[in-house]
Amino acid sequence: MADVLTAADLLVVRACLAAGGSPTQSLAVLGCDRGDRLGHLIALVGAGRPLVDIVGDDLPGRAGVGQAAGALLRCLAVAEVSGAAAGPAVEAIVEGLGAQVRLDRVVAARTADARLTAHLLLALPLIGTALVAAVDPGARTFMVSPLGVVVAVVGVAMMALALLWSRALTARVGRAARRTDPLDPTGRDGTGLPTAEALELLGVATAAGMAVGPAAALVARFGPPPVRPAMTAIATRSAAGTTPAEALPDALAELAAVVDVADRWGAPVTPSLRLLAADLRERAHLAAEAAAERLAVHLVFPTTLLLVPAFGLLVVAPLVASALAGLDLGL
Repeated sequence: MADVLTAADLLVVRACLAAGGSPTQSLAVLGCDRGDRLGHLIALVGAGRPLVDIVGDDLPGRAGVGQAAGALLRCLAVAEVSGAAAGPAVEAIVEGLGAQVRLDRVVAARTADARLTAHLLLALPLIGTALVAAVDPGARTFMVSPLGVVVAVVGVAMMALALLWSRALTARVGRAARRTDPLDPTGRDGTGLPTAEALELLGVATAAGMAVGPAAALVARFGPPPVRPAMTAIATRSAAGTTPAEALPDALAELAAVVDVADRWGAPVTPSLRLLAADLRERAHLAAEAAAERLAVHLVFPTTLLLVPAFGLLVVAPLVASALAGLDLGL
């Protein structure tokens, strides 16, 4: 069962943290009788299992721990280890989750018309076939003939291909947003923007006074799985004496520029990290909107190349066969 972490749950966690509770105590407030994976993890914490162990060792492989619960647990673990104030950290995570929810809603809303049109077009051959079979005995005779069965199989196969093609085109809208992620452009994580979350977690650690290198090591331990190799590389290079800006990969060139300025002038890097995370989410939002605008055009191809011929095979062909049979042409 997937987690059922709600906005109300996040408000409860924030209230507990604002009252001076620790990350572990804020989880305990949610209760372990939820009947989901998150409840199971809360029970482990209540039984004395350290939160940092659960997040670092168990969380990546636990199916059913959804994006919201995973992000919350990772944030609390980083705050607990770094000594950062967990309240502002959770605020940042809540904003990130809210941005992701808005992105998902944009994708769903912008693709709704295209998906509805595709479903209606897919239904037309089936509806037409049923009507023809109901009103034309000659068409029914053709449909049950060997040639009619072959025609029907080909038509249904074309409809199935059109359905798969349409779904693939619709799924590309969500993937277009995920492809904007610098450290996970293939969308291996399947959902969300792991680099944006990693930047927010770096911001949590640096807000506690940690340098970028040690903060990256912390995110490499607790961050989303797709960004852990990159964070490990940053921490290793920093430990070897490389400057923080040079330790960052090319995919994070903007972050390298920010870190370089902060390193030279002693400016705080945390606000910039959060702004960069917000900018990544905005790019994903715009990419999803652009892909949704193109979807209506792209759906023309399965309609024209597959659904129109399928309609001809399933509806027009029986009518033509019935008409020719009525002319005693031997069909």
